[in-house]
Amino acid sequence: MKPIEQARLNLEADKASGKHDEFLKHMERVLEMGTKLKAAMVKRGLTRAKAKCQICDGHLQGALVGRKQHLHMHCDGPCKAVMME
Repeated sequence: MKPIEQARLNLEADKASGKHDEFLKHMERVLEMGTKLKAAMVKRGLTRAKAKCQICDGHLQGALVGRKQHLHMHCDGPCKAVMME
């Protein structure tokens, strides 16, 4: 079996078991936290910030990097949320 066929079978199995929906909900929350953090950082003129994670008891560590101010964010708590813009 080719790797792409195996990946399709794995995706279908995850969709059937509900893991796929769970993953998408988690990523939606991470994206929402990232956009809120970036908006607050831009508004205050910060390049580095720390905020309470909405998923776990940890903290989000964020940095705006480069001339286009792309967000690099990670959670230091148990959820280990990560996002790079």
